[in-house]
Amino acid sequence: MYSTSDLAALTAQTGDEFAMFTTGGRRMIIRGNPRSVPINTSAAEQLANQGWRWSAHSHPGISQTVLTASGGDRAVLSQFVNQAKSRIFNSVGRSQIFGKDWSDWLPGQ
Repeated sequence: MYSTSDLAALTAQTGDEFAMFTTGGRRMIIRGNPRSVPINTSAAEQLANQGWRWSAHSHPGISQTVLTASGGDRAVLSQFVNQAKSRIFNSVGRSQIFGKDWSDWLPGQ
């Protein structure tokens, strides 16, 4: 069974972003490209309505900077009304939790 930390290994191997969604004991991993995963707010809303949660996603790179959530990341997360936070992994397995607003944006948090 895949875990969220496996997203970092997949990204390190391929250079692509990956996203993991979970519901019950099931996991769904979606592969993107080096810049994004093909999940927009409409697709995220459909997943949320089907009971999925956005467990994590990955950003290629090894720096702390790539762990910063984009506006698009936050817009997708906002579709999961019963979920406040998700996690970003970089290519070496470091991670950062992010929320729907920008309160977690300051470095070192």
